[in-house]
Amino acid sequence: MVQQRKAKLEGCVQMLAAMDEGIGFAAMDKAGPRADRSKGWRQPYAIEALVRMVFL
Repeated sequence: MVQQRKAKLEGCVQMLAAMDEGIGFAAMDKAGPRADRSKGWRQPYAIEALVRMVFL
């Protein structure tokens, strides 16, 4: 059971490393819309984090 979880985690780490090589996340964050924070709402998630979650 523990070995299966470690193997699955290692697969996710490898996928994220491959994504770093092929996708320009820095440019993606700059191009994305930003919420209006004048009303004191919480800060939105970074686009990079959202895209990574979708792929995982």
